[in-house]
Amino acid sequence: MTLSNNDDVNPEVIARAEGCMLGQLAGDSLGSLVEFQSPSQILRQYPSGVRELADGGTFNTIAGQPTDDSEMALMLARALAERGRFDAVDSVMRGGDTDTNTALCGALLGAVHGIEAIPMQRREAVLN
Repeated sequence: MTLSNNDDVNPEVIARAEGCMLGQLAGDSLGSLVEFQSPSQILRQYPSGVRELADGGTFNTIAGQPTDDSEMALMLARALAERGRFDAVDSVMRGGDTDTNTALCGALLGAVHGIEAIPMQRREAVLN
């Protein structure tokens, strides 16, 4: 997967972005086997942890098949690649699962701007 053909982009940044996406896709594929299970259920079924891709899980996915979580991450990656920057409104409005898009955007905005950028009323509503 190549994110940019732009010679001005630092190859280390591209490698990190590619690693981020591959890690997300692999983790999502592994996690789909145990989605919505409790930690104790997962431990009983996978005492050493989920370590191999396999068919199955809540939605009977094929080994390695991405879920909607990966689709949303790919949507965000496409938005970043196309715009060259993060645009929260554009990312939320790209369709499909707008509640997940909004959650991803909120996480990114919080990471960039910190907790102080979240209005106190919203922080209190979430934390209480």
